[in-house]
Amino acid sequence: MFSYSLLIPLLLLLLSIFFTSTAAGNEEAAFSTTTAPSILLADSTCSLSTCGDDANSEEGGVSRHGSFSTLEEEEGFVINDDLTTSIYTTTLTPPLNWEQMTFSELRDYFDCSEHANDLNKALPTLNEWMVLHQQYRELVDSEPLALLKSIVPPTLGYSHGSSSDSSSSSVNDIDHDIPPPYYAGQSDGKGRGLFASRNINKGELVHDGPRSSVAFPDASSYRRLIINLPRNTACDVTEWAWTQQLAYGGEMKIVLDLNIAALMNSSNEPNIGPMNKYTTKMYALRDIKQGEEILHDYSIYTVEYEALGL
Repeated sequence: MFSYSLLIPLLLLLLSIFFTSTAAGNEEAAFSTTTAPSILLADSTCSLSTCGDDANSEEGGVSRHGSFSTLEEEEGFVINDDLTTSIYTTTLTPPLNWEQMTFSELRDYFDCSEHANDLNKALPTLNEWMVLHQQYRELVDSEPLALLKSIVPPTLGYSHGSSSDSSSSSVNDIDHDIPPPYYAGQSDGKGRGLFASRNINKGELVHDGPRSSVAFPDASSYRRLIINLPRNTACDVTEWAWTQQLAYGGEMKIVLDLNIAALMNSSNEPNIGPMNKYTTKMYALRDIKQGEEILHDYSIYTVEYEALGL
C-alpha cells in the first residue's frame, strides 16, 4: 500500500535534480561564450614557415602553388567581432599626448630601435597580419581596398593576378588566386626579406603595388593606427611605411603594404624598380633567378613625415 509520507521527500529529490542540471547547463553555456577565441583561424600559429612552405598544407587553408580556399566568403579569413579584446591586451597604454606625437616620438615610445636592430626577428604570423588588417579597417578605412579581401593570405602576399603584367586589370578584380612571384624568408645580414619563388624575366611585373598597399588619408589616421597596435607590429609599420606622391602633382601620402611585400629590402643595385616615381608597380630590371633576393631602391622615394604633420 502506497505511503503518502514518502511522497514529499521524493518530490524534493526530483526538484533538486532538476535545478542542479539547469544550473550546470547555464554555467556551461556561459563558459562557452566567455572563452571563445578572439581569432578563429585554422592554425593560430600559422606562419610562412609552418603553412606557406607546405605546398599541400591544409591547416592554414592555403597552398603556395595550388588554389586558395577562403575561410570566410566575404573577408577571406575568419575574425570575430571580439578581436579587439585580444589586441588591446598586448598594447601599451597610449600617452595623453599621442595625437601630437611625431614619427620619431612614436618610435621612441615603442622602443623601436631595439626591434629594428634585431636581425633574427621571426616572420609575421598570419594572426599578426590579420590584427593589422582588422585595426586598419576599424581605425582608418571601413571600406578597404580589395587587397584586404584577397583570397591569398598576407603571409604569401596578395592576389597578384594571372598575367605577367596586370596593368590592364582593375584593382577591384580579385578573381585570381595567384600570389606574387616571391616568398618571405631570412636574408643574411639583413633580417627578413623576399626571394623569387621562380625564375623571373626582365621586364616582368614583380610587385603590383595597387593590389598590395594602402595610402593613409592623413597623418592623424596613421598615428591612430600605430598607437593601437601591439608593440612589435607598431614598430614594423613605422619601418615598412614610406611617403610618396601617387600621381603627378598629387598630395604626398603615407603608403604601407599590408602583407609580406612590406619585407622587401633595399639595395643600390636593385633588381626591380618602377617605371616612374609616382607608381607602386615594380618590374624586373634584369632576369632574376629562383631563390634570388628581390631588391629595390628605397632612395627613389623621399621621406617627408614632418611635412605631413609627423
